Amino acid sequence: MYKPTKERIAELKAEHGEIFMISVEDKAAIFKAPNRKTLSYANNAKQDIVKFNETILNACYVEGDRELLDNDKYFLAAGAKAIELIEIKEAEIVKL
Repeated sequence: MYKPTKERIAELKAEHGEIFMISVEDKAAIFKAPNRKTLSYANNAKQDIVKFNETILNACYVEGDRELLDNDKYFLAAGAKAIELIEIKEAEIVKL
């Protein structure tokens, strides 16, 4: 299983900002949060959840076990977590 060191995690955070690890059984990989361009592209596939997940995971993959992307039995499990890479902050509107 892919296990990055604390130093490597710090390097990846400095390069990509927030990062996340998704693990399935004996495989693990690091993913970054999707940007607007990725979300826009993935949104075009929203009628096909597998394609949506594939778009997000492929665009956000940083490093680790590629089997999470390439092997269907791992991909389907990792794909179920793809939506959690998207963090939406709460906005507030005030009438002035």
